Amino acid sequence: MAPWSHLPSPARSGAVDPRWLSLLLAAAVAAGLGLATLVTYTAGGTDTVAPQLYYLPIVFAGFRFRVPGGLVTGVVAGLLCGPLMPLDTAAGVSQETRSWVLRLLVFAAVGTATGFLVELSHRRESELERFGVQVSRAFVRAIDAGHPYTARHSETVAGYAVAIAEQLRLPAVDVERIRWAALLHDVGKLGLPTSVLDKPLELTSLEWELVKRHPVESARIIEGVDLFRDQLDGVRHHHERYDGHGYPDGLHGEEIPLDARIIAVADAFDAMTTNRAYRLPIDRLEAFARIARGAGTQFDPVVVSAFGEVLGATAEAGVQAPAREAAAGRSAA
Repeated sequence: MAPWSHLPSPARSGAVDPRWLSLLLAAAVAAGLGLATLVTYTAGGTDTVAPQLYYLPIVFAGFRFRVPGGLVTGVVAGLLCGPLMPLDTAAGVSQETRSWVLRLLVFAAVGTATGFLVELSHRRESELERFGVQVSRAFVRAIDAGHPYTARHSETVAGYAVAIAEQLRLPAVDVERIRWAALLHDVGKLGLPTSVLDKPLELTSLEWELVKRHPVESARIIEGVDLFRDQLDGVRHHHERYDGHGYPDGLHGEEIPLDARIIAVADAFDAMTTNRAYRLPIDRLEAFARIARGAGTQFDPVVVSAFGEVLGATAEAGVQAPAREAAAGRSAA
């Protein structure tokens, strides 16, 4: 799975069905036009300041529905405040044709201009988001490429993590959050010496302590970026263990954020199946078997089972039953 496919900005929660939202907003525009018409007529006609109320639904429609919405709403407002609206309600005096036609043109122009300006603003925002994605991708690839044994590691981990999240049937907004957390999970390694990351021999205790700092450093690097605030938990805790013996905070079980539990499995699998300075890669099925043996101790059993379904290896590794038991225990809790 391509980890960079359909990359908008990192997704956030609270999404609303756009069809229902559009209907509600259209109803709000219609209600605004109706209210402006009622107030204008009650206030005495177009010879008062009441017609200014029409600008509210016109501008709102242009903002929400761009040029088409602003133009249509402006024309409708011009008709409602035109031949259908007297100049003076009490005296029964009608407007001159040129007056209401001019007002209609002004209303239509305001709605169109509002929609056009909003469209330009959204295009600029999209360009900035796309630029941010490209910069983030380049940053992650630069980190991975700096070490021959971790080339494209973050992208591969993101692909596995997304596959697990989708197998768990998580909402799309959660899948996107996990994708980005996986892509950024190792940015803290930027501060580690190459001699440590690419060391072919066993690390000293001091070197190991440096390596164990990278989740904290990764979180520190991204915590100042509002766009990545939702990814902090997944990034900081992807080396926690299900039995509580991980790092940096020694979280246990479901104290560990789900994002981090998913990334932990994806990260371990890619590490085992690719070249490292200290060992050769192992077979994918054997790698998953090792992860399966760590279900309930190092890894979340349910996440392991989901990854097994993705790889088609659950039955061979024999972890399906323990994972289901764990899931049942959660439901009972």
